[in-house]
Amino acid sequence: MRPQDMAAVEAAKEALAQRKRQQTEALAQAKAAAEQRKHQINTAFTDQKTRTQFVVRGEKEKVRQKQAQQQEERANRRQRRRQRVVVTHLAKAYATLGLDDTASMEAVKKAYREKLKVYHPDHVGNDPHMQAEATSKTIELQEAYETILQCLGGERDA
Repeated sequence: MRPQDMAAVEAAKEALAQRKRQQTEALAQAKAAAEQRKHQINTAFTDQKTRTQFVVRGEKEKVRQKQAQQQEERANRRQRRRQRVVVTHLAKAYATLGLDDTASMEAVKKAYREKLKVYHPDHVGNDPHMQAEATSKTIELQEAYETILQCLGGERDA
């Protein structure tokens, strides 16, 4: 082979090796860019997932707070309803004894005993109709007295 041809072959080999190195570098850069993009996508996905979880946790907390608030409102409504019922029963009890709602416990006891003397079944005679009315009135008086005692916390001694 001639020296010129040898130089041309060497130059072609060198050019081929250089193109191969460039292709290898380009491939390595493409792989690095792909890895970087993959990392960015994973990071973005993780951040989005974290944000979503944070929002979901926040929403769950809001729901829990709202449920607790609704429970408290229901409990308050029940308590107000009970209080109205108690006030109504208490007012009826005072009216049954012929008293106003500011009467003291001594006045309540005195009125109860006086009304009991009047309406007790033993004091109305032998008429069965009168006995039945007196019994129902006595029961009504006892219930009124018990209601006042329960509501005001008095001691039962009648």
